[in-house]
Amino acid sequence: MNAVAPIPVDKLAANGFPAVPVIFERLSLINRWAGNIRFVYSALQHSILVADREAAIYGLLHEAPKAFLGDPRSPVSDHFNLVGGNSYYQLKGQLMDQLCQSIDIPPPSLTIKSMVAEANLIVNNTEIRDVVIDNPGSLVREDYKPLSKTIQPMNRVDVIINAKARYTMLLDDMHHAMAKARANA
Repeated sequence: MNAVAPIPVDKLAANGFPAVPVIFERLSLINRWAGNIRFVYSALQHSILVADREAAIYGLLHEAPKAFLGDPRSPVSDHFNLVGGNSYYQLKGQLMDQLCQSIDIPPPSLTIKSMVAEANLIVNNTEIRDVVIDNPGSLVREDYKPLSKTIQPMNRVDVIINAKARYTMLLDDMHHAMAKARANA
């Protein structure tokens, strides 16, 4: 499991929630596939690929709760019972809702969650093909075709820069769309 240290108070945004760039830096340190990978491949690089699909900002942010919780492997995470009796998945959902509130976007709807989950499965299949050591073919979901492009190693700093630039663009687009919808209402 990739454990993470608490986020220092000076890294919190004015609303008390960690700033997204801090979350990105932490995600860049969490290896996917419990480190069973051919090259450094982080939860943040994974999120960038998920963001290439529909519901892009939510795809980019979907791993954000792992910046707080770490990345326990399934089926371990299925059996976690965390603070107040919440499951790992309930706590991830609560953190995602808080993150969305902190950046002034609506929490993901069930439709958006479904789109992100599908994009995540497609990227997972691509990772199994391109990144995972000793390709565990049994994990491949046949109904989700991998991406046509091959995943390449990226420098950690480049991953962070890419994620921050994409986040800024996607957040601006989301805020403009929300403002337009309010103006037309």
